[in-house]
Amino acid sequence: MRPLHAITAVGAALVLALSACGTEQEAAPALSTTAQADASGTENALRARLDDVYRIVIQGGQWAKGYDYLSPRCQTKHNRTDVEAALKAEYGPESGRDFSGEPTYVITVDDDSASVVTRASDGKGSNAPKTWTFVDGQWSNDSC
Repeated sequence: MRPLHAITAVGAALVLALSACGTEQEAAPALSTTAQADASGTENALRARLDDVYRIVIQGGQWAKGYDYLSPRCQTKHNRTDVEAALKAEYGPESGRDFSGEPTYVITVDDDSASVVTRASDGKGSNAPKTWTFVDGQWSNDSC
């Protein structure tokens, strides 16, 4: 069994990368045509993926689904049950957090990798950048 703090860190990375709330958005730098083709819409596809996770996992409370948004690399390091428990503990109803606002993301895309910085509306989250990668045709959280 992995230490809870390690699993919680993965859960925190997943959720913080997805649960930004605020009013400012910054544009990602321009990408080459090759990078755009490889990443299937790059920033727009990533934003859509982040929004899905926010609605389904954070607002919807479907904690086990959070595992599905991890990269294959992170999935080999953590199991679904541990990720589910960490997400529920860290961001569930008893966490004291408020995720009712709409998310805002600051994204920097570099080919098939992106840095996502979040600002949670409740002021309790980290603003540290989280890494997402474009793997197997979709963006996945690679901050493990």
